Amino acid sequence: MNELAEGTVIDGKYRVRRPLAEGGMGRVFVADHVFLGKEVAIKVLHAELSAEPDAVERFTVEARAASLIEHENVVRVSDFGRSPDGRLYLVMELLTGHTLGDELQHGPLPPARARFIACAILRGLEAAHARGVVHRDLKPDNVFLTPRPDAPDAVKLLDFGIARMRQEGADAVEQRLTKEGAIMGTPAYMAPEQLRSERDVDARADLYAVGVLLYEMLSGRPPYEGRTFGVIAHQVLSAKPKPLDSPLADTIMRAFAFDRAHRFQTAADLRRALESAPLDDIPSAYLSPRLSQLADLPHSPTIPTPKPDPRSGPRTQEPRILPASDDAPLELDRPPPTEPPPPPPPRRAVPIVVAVVAIIVVLGAFAAARTFLARATPSPAPSEVTIRIVDLPKSANVRVFLDGAPTASTFTMHGDRDQHRIRLQALGYTDKGLFFVPDSDQSLDGRMSRAH
Repeated sequence: MNELAEGTVIDGKYRVRRPLAEGGMGRVFVADHVFLGKEVAIKVLHAELSAEPDAVERFTVEARAASLIEHENVVRVSDFGRSPDGRLYLVMELLTGHTLGDELQHGPLPPARARFIACAILRGLEAAHARGVVHRDLKPDNVFLTPRPDAPDAVKLLDFGIARMRQEGADAVEQRLTKEGAIMGTPAYMAPEQLRSERDVDARADLYAVGVLLYEMLSGRPPYEGRTFGVIAHQVLSAKPKPLDSPLADTIMRAFAFDRAHRFQTAADLRRALESAPLDDIPSAYLSPRLSQLADLPHSPTIPTPKPDPRSGPRTQEPRILPASDDAPLELDRPPPTEPPPPPPPRRAVPIVVAVVAIIVVLGAFAAARTFLARATPSPAPSEVTIRIVDLPKSANVRVFLDGAPTASTFTMHGDRDQHRIRLQALGYTDKGLFFVPDSDQSLDGRMSRAH
Protein backbone atom coordinates (compact mmCIF):
# COMPACT_ATOMS: atom_id res chain seq x y z
CA MET A 1 0.00 0.00 0.00
CA ASN A 2 1.10 3.59 -0.56
CA GLU A 3 -0.22 4.98 2.71
CA LEU A 4 1.54 4.60 6.03
CA ALA A 5 -1.03 4.81 8.78
CA GLU A 6 -0.77 7.59 11.32
CA GLY A 7 1.10 6.33 14.38
CA THR A 8 3.13 3.75 12.47
CA VAL A 9 6.61 3.51 13.98
CA ILE A 10 9.45 2.94 11.53
CA ASP A 11 12.58 1.15 12.74
CA GLY A 12 11.52 1.88 16.30
CA LYS A 13 12.61 5.51 15.83
CA TYR A 14 10.18 7.50 13.68
CA ARG A 15 6.43 7.81 14.34
CA VAL A 16 4.44 8.79 11.22
CA ARG A 17 2.10 11.73 11.74
CA ARG A 18 0.64 12.70 8.36
CA PRO A 19 1.35 12.67 4.58
CA LEU A 20 3.11 15.77 3.25
CA ALA A 21 3.81 15.38 -0.49
CA GLU A 22 4.13 12.86 -3.28
CA GLY A 23 6.57 12.51 -6.18
CA GLY A 24 7.50 10.10 -8.91
CA MET A 25 9.70 7.93 -6.70
CA GLY A 26 7.86 8.01 -3.41
CA ARG A 27 5.71 9.72 -0.83
CA VAL A 28 6.84 12.10 1.90
CA PHE A 29 5.45 12.00 5.44
CA VAL A 30 5.86 14.20 8.51
CA ALA A 31 7.13 12.14 11.43
CA ASP A 32 8.51 12.57 14.95
CA HIS A 33 11.72 11.07 16.23
CA VAL A 34 10.46 8.86 19.05
CA PHE A 35 13.34 9.61 21.43
CA LEU A 36 14.35 13.15 20.47
CA GLY A 37 10.86 14.52 19.82
CA LYS A 38 12.19 16.25 16.69
CA GLU A 39 10.05 16.64 13.58
CA VAL A 40 11.49 15.15 10.39
CA ALA A 41 10.38 14.39 6.84
CA ILE A 42 10.47 10.76 5.70
CA LYS A 43 10.44 9.87 2.01
CA VAL A 44 9.22 6.31 1.40
CA LEU A 45 9.67 4.55 -1.94
CA HIS A 46 6.41 3.69 -3.72
CA ALA A 47 5.34 0.09 -3.10
CA GLU A 48 5.13 -0.72 -6.82
CA LEU A 49 8.74 0.42 -7.28
CA SER A 50 10.13 -1.56 -4.36
CA ALA A 51 10.38 -4.69 -6.50
CA GLU A 52 12.24 -2.91 -9.33
CA PRO A 53 16.03 -3.10 -8.85
CA ASP A 54 16.67 0.06 -10.86
CA ALA A 55 14.22 2.10 -8.78
CA VAL A 56 15.68 0.74 -5.55
CA GLU A 57 19.19 1.64 -6.72
CA ARG A 58 18.10 5.13 -7.82
CA PHE A 59 16.55 5.71 -4.40
CA THR A 60 19.77 4.55 -2.76
CA VAL A 61 21.78 6.91 -4.98
CA GLU A 62 19.55 9.82 -3.89
CA ALA A 63 20.15 9.05 -0.23
CA ARG A 64 23.91 8.62 -0.65
CA ALA A 65 24.33 11.72 -2.83
CA ALA A 66 22.40 14.05 -0.50
CA SER A 67 24.09 12.66 2.61
CA LEU A 68 27.54 13.30 1.11
CA ILE A 69 26.87 17.03 0.93
CA GLU A 70 26.76 18.95 4.17
CA HIS A 71 25.79 22.46 3.22
CA GLU A 72 23.13 24.95 4.28
CA ASN A 73 21.77 25.14 0.72
CA VAL A 74 21.26 21.38 0.33
CA VAL A 75 18.50 19.47 2.12
CA ARG A 76 20.03 17.49 4.98
CA VAL A 77 19.60 13.68 4.94
CA SER A 78 20.14 12.05 8.33
CA ASP A 79 19.04 8.41 8.02
CA PHE A 80 18.22 5.62 5.59
CA GLY A 81 16.54 2.22 6.06
CA ARG A 82 13.42 0.11 5.46
CA SER A 83 9.82 0.65 6.57
CA PRO A 84 7.80 -2.11 8.32
CA ASP A 85 6.41 -3.29 4.96
CA GLY A 86 9.91 -3.57 3.46
CA ARG A 87 10.05 -0.31 1.50
CA LEU A 88 13.15 1.86 1.52
CA TYR A 89 12.94 5.22 3.25
CA LEU A 90 15.22 8.21 3.83
CA VAL A 91 14.93 10.79 6.59
CA MET A 92 15.41 14.48 5.82
CA GLU A 93 15.11 17.75 7.69
CA LEU A 94 11.54 19.04 7.70
CA LEU A 95 11.33 22.30 5.76
CA THR A 96 8.66 24.97 5.92
CA GLY A 97 7.90 27.23 2.99
CA HIS A 98 7.31 26.50 -0.68
CA THR A 99 9.15 25.67 -3.88
CA LEU A 100 10.51 28.13 -6.40
CA GLY A 101 7.91 26.71 -8.78
CA ASP A 102 5.14 27.83 -6.42
CA GLU A 103 6.78 31.27 -6.13
CA LEU A 104 6.94 31.70 -9.91
CA GLN A 105 3.19 31.12 -10.18
CA HIS A 106 2.90 34.75 -9.03
CA GLY A 107 5.10 36.10 -11.84
CA PRO A 108 8.73 37.18 -12.36
CA LEU A 109 11.00 38.06 -9.46
CA PRO A 110 12.89 41.32 -8.93
CA PRO A 111 16.46 41.03 -10.28
CA ALA A 112 18.07 41.36 -6.85
CA ARG A 113 15.97 38.55 -5.40
CA ALA A 114 16.52 36.32 -8.45
CA ARG A 115 20.27 36.84 -8.14
CA PHE A 116 20.15 36.13 -4.40
CA ILE A 117 18.36 32.81 -4.97
CA ALA A 118 20.64 31.83 -7.86
CA CYS A 119 23.78 32.53 -5.81
CA ALA A 120 22.41 30.37 -2.99
CA ILE A 121 21.75 27.55 -5.48
CA LEU A 122 25.28 27.91 -6.80
CA ARG A 123 26.77 27.73 -3.32
CA GLY A 124 24.95 24.45 -2.83
CA LEU A 125 26.24 23.23 -6.19
CA GLU A 126 29.78 24.23 -5.27
CA ALA A 127 29.55 21.89 -2.29
CA ALA A 128 27.94 19.13 -4.36
CA HIS A 129 30.44 19.33 -7.19
CA ALA A 130 33.32 19.35 -4.71
CA ARG A 131 32.06 15.94 -3.51
CA GLY A 132 31.74 14.66 -7.08
CA VAL A 133 27.92 14.94 -7.21
CA VAL A 134 26.14 16.35 -10.29
CA HIS A 135 22.44 17.02 -9.63
CA ARG A 136 21.19 16.73 -13.26
CA ASP A 137 17.59 17.67 -12.43
CA LEU A 138 17.60 21.29 -11.28
CA LYS A 139 14.19 22.86 -11.85
CA PRO A 140 11.85 25.18 -9.91
CA ASP A 141 10.16 22.30 -8.09
CA ASN A 142 13.53 21.08 -6.78
CA VAL A 143 14.46 24.44 -5.25
CA PHE A 144 12.83 25.09 -1.88
CA LEU A 145 12.45 28.52 -0.31
CA THR A 146 12.06 28.51 3.44
CA PRO A 147 11.85 31.60 5.69
CA ARG A 148 14.44 32.39 8.34
CA PRO A 149 14.93 35.48 10.48
CA ASP A 150 18.28 36.62 9.05
CA ALA A 151 17.57 36.45 5.29
CA PRO A 152 14.59 36.79 2.95
CA ASP A 153 15.04 33.38 1.32
CA ALA A 154 16.85 30.35 2.71
CA VAL A 155 17.35 28.15 -0.34
CA LYS A 156 17.57 24.36 -0.31
CA LEU A 157 18.27 22.01 -3.21
CA LEU A 158 16.01 18.94 -3.21
CA ASP A 159 15.74 15.57 -4.97
CA PHE A 160 19.08 14.06 -5.93
CA GLY A 161 17.23 11.08 -7.42
CA ILE A 162 19.04 11.14 -10.77
CA ALA A 163 22.29 12.59 -9.48
CA ARG A 164 25.58 11.35 -10.83
CA MET A 165 28.37 10.59 -8.36
CA ARG A 166 32.09 10.49 -9.04
CA GLN A 167 33.01 7.69 -6.65
CA GLU A 168 34.53 4.26 -6.80
CA GLY A 169 31.99 1.91 -8.37
CA ALA A 170 29.63 4.77 -9.23
CA ASP A 171 30.35 4.56 -12.97
CA ALA A 172 29.24 0.92 -13.06
CA VAL A 173 26.00 1.84 -11.28
CA GLU A 174 25.50 4.75 -13.67
CA GLN A 175 25.91 2.52 -16.71
CA ARG A 176 23.36 0.07 -15.33
CA LEU A 177 20.82 2.78 -14.53
CA THR A 178 21.30 4.97 -17.62
CA LYS A 179 20.42 2.73 -20.53
CA GLU A 180 21.72 3.56 -24.00
CA GLY A 181 19.55 6.36 -25.36
CA ALA A 182 17.84 7.00 -22.02
CA ILE A 183 17.21 10.64 -21.17
CA MET A 184 17.23 11.65 -17.52
CA GLY A 185 15.85 15.00 -16.39
CA THR A 186 13.24 17.66 -17.19
CA PRO A 187 13.62 18.83 -20.83
CA ALA A 188 13.13 22.59 -20.37
CA TYR A 189 16.07 22.68 -17.92
CA MET A 190 18.30 20.03 -19.52
CA ALA A 191 21.55 20.89 -21.24
CA PRO A 192 21.94 19.83 -24.89
CA GLU A 193 24.42 17.11 -23.93
CA GLN A 194 21.79 15.61 -21.59
CA LEU A 195 19.19 15.61 -24.36
CA ARG A 196 21.70 13.89 -26.64
CA SER A 197 22.13 11.20 -23.96
CA GLU A 198 25.86 11.77 -23.75
CA ARG A 199 27.47 9.74 -20.97
CA ASP A 200 30.06 12.34 -20.01
CA VAL A 201 27.53 14.85 -18.63
CA ASP A 202 29.37 16.88 -16.00
CA ALA A 203 28.87 19.79 -13.59
CA ARG A 204 28.41 22.26 -16.45
CA ALA A 205 24.97 20.73 -17.07
CA ASP A 206 23.93 22.00 -13.63
CA LEU A 207 25.24 25.48 -14.52
CA TYR A 208 23.14 25.39 -17.71
CA ALA A 209 20.07 24.66 -15.57
CA VAL A 210 20.89 27.58 -13.24
CA GLY A 211 21.01 29.85 -16.30
CA VAL A 212 17.57 28.62 -17.35
CA LEU A 213 16.23 29.13 -13.82
CA LEU A 214 17.55 32.70 -13.79
CA TYR A 215 16.00 33.39 -17.19
CA GLU A 216 12.65 32.13 -15.87
CA MET A 217 12.90 34.03 -12.58
CA LEU A 218 13.42 37.30 -14.48
CA SER A 219 11.02 36.76 -17.40
CA GLY A 220 8.37 34.57 -15.80
CA ARG A 221 8.83 31.85 -18.45
CA PRO A 222 11.59 29.39 -19.31
CA PRO A 223 13.48 30.12 -22.54
CA TYR A 224 12.12 27.00 -24.24
CA GLU A 225 8.51 25.85 -23.95
CA GLY A 226 6.29 23.24 -25.56
CA ARG A 227 3.53 20.74 -24.88
CA THR A 228 5.65 17.64 -25.44
CA PHE A 229 9.10 16.46 -24.56
CA GLY A 230 10.05 16.31 -28.25
CA VAL A 231 8.98 19.89 -29.00
CA ILE A 232 10.98 21.28 -26.09
CA ALA A 233 14.00 19.13 -26.91
CA HIS A 234 13.93 20.34 -30.52
CA GLN A 235 13.92 23.97 -29.38
CA VAL A 236 16.81 23.43 -26.98
CA LEU A 237 18.87 21.78 -29.72
CA SER A 238 18.06 24.18 -32.57
CA ALA A 239 16.35 27.44 -31.49
CA LYS A 240 17.68 30.67 -30.03
CA PRO A 241 16.01 31.97 -26.88
CA LYS A 242 14.27 35.33 -26.89
CA PRO A 243 16.67 38.08 -25.73
CA LEU A 244 16.41 38.97 -22.07
CA ASP A 245 16.16 42.63 -21.05
CA SER A 246 18.18 42.61 -17.86
CA PRO A 247 21.58 43.76 -16.55
CA LEU A 248 22.19 40.05 -15.88
CA ALA A 249 21.40 39.02 -19.46
CA ASP A 250 24.97 38.51 -20.66
CA THR A 251 25.85 36.38 -17.66
CA ILE A 252 22.68 34.32 -17.99
CA MET A 253 23.09 33.70 -21.72
CA ARG A 254 26.64 32.52 -21.15
CA ALA A 255 25.49 30.26 -18.31
CA PHE A 256 23.24 28.26 -20.64
CA ALA A 257 25.29 28.55 -23.81
CA PHE A 258 24.70 25.65 -26.20
CA ASP A 259 28.34 24.57 -26.18
CA ARG A 260 29.42 23.72 -22.66
CA ALA A 261 32.96 24.86 -23.44
CA HIS A 262 31.54 28.39 -23.73
CA ARG A 263 29.68 28.29 -20.42
CA PHE A 264 31.09 29.18 -17.04
CA GLN A 265 33.23 26.24 -16.09
CA THR A 266 32.50 26.14 -12.36
CA ALA A 267 29.66 27.12 -10.06
CA ALA A 268 31.99 29.53 -8.28
CA ASP A 269 32.80 31.31 -11.57
CA LEU A 270 29.12 31.82 -12.34
CA ARG A 271 28.35 32.96 -8.79
CA ARG A 272 31.15 35.54 -8.82
CA ALA A 273 29.97 36.86 -12.19
CA LEU A 274 26.45 37.31 -10.82
CA GLU A 275 27.65 38.94 -7.62
CA SER A 276 29.73 41.48 -9.54
CA ALA A 277 26.96 42.40 -12.01
CA PRO A 278 25.64 45.94 -11.34
CA LEU A 279 21.97 46.23 -10.37
CA ASP A 280 19.92 49.33 -9.61
CA ASP A 281 17.72 49.92 -6.56
CA ILE A 282 18.90 46.89 -4.60
CA PRO A 283 17.04 46.36 -1.30
CA SER A 284 19.45 46.22 1.63
CA ALA A 285 18.61 42.57 2.28
CA TYR A 286 19.98 41.64 -1.14
CA LEU A 287 22.80 44.15 -1.22
CA SER A 288 25.62 41.62 -1.31
CA PRO A 289 25.01 37.92 -1.90
CA ARG A 290 28.45 37.25 -0.41
CA LEU A 291 27.44 38.69 2.95
CA SER A 292 24.72 36.11 3.47
CA GLN A 293 27.29 33.38 2.94
CA LEU A 294 29.90 34.93 5.21
CA ALA A 295 27.38 35.64 7.96
CA ASP A 296 26.69 31.91 8.32
CA LEU A 297 30.33 30.91 8.72
CA PRO A 298 31.48 30.11 12.26
CA HIS A 299 33.40 32.99 13.80
CA SER A 300 36.79 32.43 15.42
CA PRO A 301 37.09 33.62 19.01
CA THR A 302 38.79 36.98 19.29
CA ILE A 303 40.55 38.70 22.14
CA PRO A 304 39.02 42.12 22.83
CA THR A 305 41.36 45.03 22.29
CA PRO A 306 41.36 47.67 25.08
CA LYS A 307 39.64 50.86 23.97
CA PRO A 308 41.84 53.97 24.05
CA ASP A 309 41.12 56.49 26.78
CA PRO A 310 39.21 59.43 25.23
CA ARG A 311 41.41 61.91 27.15
CA SER A 312 44.65 60.66 25.70
CA GLY A 313 44.00 61.75 22.10
CA PRO A 314 45.58 60.01 19.10
CA ARG A 315 48.67 57.95 19.87
CA THR A 316 51.33 56.38 17.76
CA GLN A 317 52.77 54.05 20.40
CA GLU A 318 51.33 50.65 21.45
CA PRO A 319 48.10 50.75 23.55
CA ARG A 320 48.72 51.01 27.28
CA ILE A 321 46.50 49.96 30.16
CA LEU A 322 45.33 52.97 32.18
CA PRO A 323 44.54 52.97 35.91
CA ALA A 324 41.03 51.87 36.82
CA SER A 325 40.20 55.05 38.74
CA ASP A 326 39.55 58.29 36.94
CA ASP A 327 41.02 60.16 39.93
CA ALA A 328 44.29 58.27 39.92
CA PRO A 329 47.21 60.10 38.33
CA LEU A 330 48.16 58.81 34.94
CA GLU A 331 51.60 57.73 36.04
CA LEU A 332 52.18 55.78 32.84
CA ASP A 333 51.81 58.98 30.84
CA ARG A 334 54.72 60.60 32.69
CA PRO A 335 58.25 59.93 31.59
CA PRO A 336 60.32 58.09 34.22
CA PRO A 337 62.78 60.25 36.21
CA THR A 338 66.21 60.33 34.68
CA GLU A 339 69.59 61.72 35.54
CA PRO A 340 70.50 65.05 33.93
CA PRO A 341 71.83 64.32 30.45
CA PRO A 342 75.59 64.56 29.95
CA PRO A 343 76.87 67.54 28.06
CA PRO A 344 76.78 67.01 24.26
CA PRO A 345 80.04 66.09 22.58
CA PRO A 346 81.76 68.64 20.42
CA ARG A 347 80.08 68.97 17.02
CA ARG A 348 81.89 67.72 14.02
CA ALA A 349 81.30 68.84 10.47
CA VAL A 350 81.90 65.46 8.80
CA PRO A 351 78.97 63.57 10.41
CA ILE A 352 76.63 66.44 9.54
CA VAL A 353 77.67 66.32 5.91
CA VAL A 354 77.24 62.54 5.82
CA ALA A 355 73.78 62.85 7.37
CA VAL A 356 72.72 65.48 4.84
CA VAL A 357 73.95 63.34 1.95
CA ALA A 358 72.11 60.29 3.36
CA ILE A 359 68.86 62.27 3.64
CA ILE A 360 69.20 63.48 0.05
CA VAL A 361 69.78 59.92 -1.17
CA VAL A 362 66.76 58.60 0.75
CA LEU A 363 64.51 61.38 -0.52
CA GLY A 364 65.69 60.79 -4.09
CA ALA A 365 65.01 57.06 -3.82
CA PHE A 366 61.57 57.76 -2.35
CA ALA A 367 60.69 60.13 -5.21
CA ALA A 368 61.91 57.58 -7.78
CA ALA A 369 59.85 54.82 -6.14
CA ARG A 370 56.71 56.97 -6.19
CA THR A 371 57.26 57.74 -9.87
CA PHE A 372 57.76 54.05 -10.66
CA LEU A 373 54.67 52.98 -8.75
CA ALA A 374 52.57 55.68 -10.41
CA ARG A 375 53.62 54.37 -13.81
CA ALA A 376 53.27 50.69 -12.84
CA THR A 377 49.80 51.00 -11.32
CA PRO A 378 47.21 50.68 -14.11
CA SER A 379 44.42 53.18 -14.23
CA PRO A 380 40.99 51.71 -13.44
CA ALA A 381 39.05 50.23 -16.32
CA PRO A 382 36.18 52.40 -17.62
CA SER A 383 32.71 51.45 -16.40
CA GLU A 384 31.45 50.89 -19.96
CA VAL A 385 33.14 50.43 -23.33
CA THR A 386 31.91 50.09 -26.90
CA ILE A 387 33.28 47.30 -29.08
CA ARG A 388 32.86 47.48 -32.87
CA ILE A 389 33.66 44.66 -35.27
CA VAL A 390 34.50 46.22 -38.62
CA ASP A 391 35.09 44.96 -42.16
CA LEU A 392 32.73 42.01 -41.83
CA PRO A 393 31.85 40.20 -45.10
CA LYS A 394 29.08 42.28 -46.67
CA SER A 395 27.37 39.40 -48.48
CA ALA A 396 27.22 37.05 -45.49
CA ASN A 397 25.01 36.79 -42.45
CA VAL A 398 27.67 36.82 -39.75
CA ARG A 399 26.81 35.51 -36.31
CA VAL A 400 28.76 37.08 -33.44
CA PHE A 401 29.32 35.38 -30.08
CA LEU A 402 30.86 37.07 -27.04
CA ASP A 403 32.21 34.52 -24.55
CA GLY A 404 29.79 32.00 -26.06
CA ALA A 405 26.68 34.21 -25.95
CA PRO A 406 25.13 35.74 -29.11
CA THR A 407 25.62 39.48 -29.52
CA ALA A 408 25.66 42.20 -32.21
CA SER A 409 28.60 43.40 -34.28
CA THR A 410 28.58 46.61 -32.20
CA PHE A 411 27.88 46.31 -28.51
CA THR A 412 28.64 47.87 -25.15
CA MET A 413 29.92 46.01 -22.10
CA HIS A 414 31.34 46.70 -18.68
CA GLY A 415 35.03 47.53 -18.80
CA ASP A 416 37.48 45.21 -17.04
CA ARG A 417 41.04 43.89 -17.28
CA ASP A 418 40.13 40.32 -18.26
CA GLN A 419 40.58 38.77 -21.66
CA HIS A 420 37.36 38.04 -23.59
CA ARG A 421 36.76 36.06 -26.78
CA ILE A 422 34.61 36.87 -29.79
CA ARG A 423 33.76 34.14 -32.29
CA LEU A 424 32.51 34.96 -35.81
CA GLN A 425 30.52 32.44 -37.85
CA ALA A 426 29.16 32.76 -41.38
CA LEU A 427 28.05 30.26 -43.99
CA GLY A 428 30.84 29.76 -46.53
CA TYR A 429 33.50 31.29 -44.28
CA THR A 430 35.98 29.87 -41.80
CA ASP A 431 35.15 30.62 -38.18
CA LYS A 432 37.27 33.40 -36.73
CA GLY A 433 38.25 34.05 -33.13
CA LEU A 434 39.14 37.46 -31.71
CA PHE A 435 40.59 38.10 -28.27
CA PHE A 436 40.48 41.49 -26.55
CA VAL A 437 40.62 43.23 -23.17
CA PRO A 438 37.74 45.74 -22.73
CA ASP A 439 39.76 48.51 -21.13
CA SER A 440 38.74 51.09 -23.77
CA ASP A 441 36.50 51.59 -26.83
CA GLN A 442 37.84 49.39 -29.62
CA SER A 443 37.36 48.45 -33.27
CA LEU A 444 38.24 44.84 -34.07
CA ASP A 445 39.11 43.41 -37.47
CA GLY A 446 36.18 41.28 -38.66
CA ARG A 447 37.57 40.18 -42.02
CA MET A 448 36.98 36.45 -42.59
CA SER A 449 38.48 33.89 -44.96
CA ARG A 450 36.28 31.92 -47.32
CA ALA A 451 36.05 28.21 -46.56
CA HIS A 452 37.62 25.87 -49.09
